[in-house]
Amino acid sequence: MRTTVTFDPDVYIRLQEVARERGQSIRVVLNDALRKGLLPVQAGKRKPVTLRVFPMGLRVGLSYDNIGELLERIDGPLERCQSAPVCARFKLRQQAT
Repeated sequence: MRTTVTFDPDVYIRLQEVARERGQSIRVVLNDALRKGLLPVQAGKRKPVTLRVFPMGLRVGLSYDNIGELLERIDGPLERCQSAPVCARFKLRQQAT
């Protein structure tokens, strides 16, 4: 079947290079590339990921049960969100009282 296709210059140059490298015509290289490109995408089998875990411990008196409290104790009051508008309004209210 014949049709007219307009290629971008870089695509056509690469098509010519591949045809020359393989010793094939542009038509054969183009048909092969289109066949491969039009195949349905299949998810390949992935290798399982293994993570090494190290116990880091937690200082006495600190707990992961309340992250907000933990951050307050580590960073100081509202230190972690100075730029957030909600925190800025909260700070202003605290200063007013």
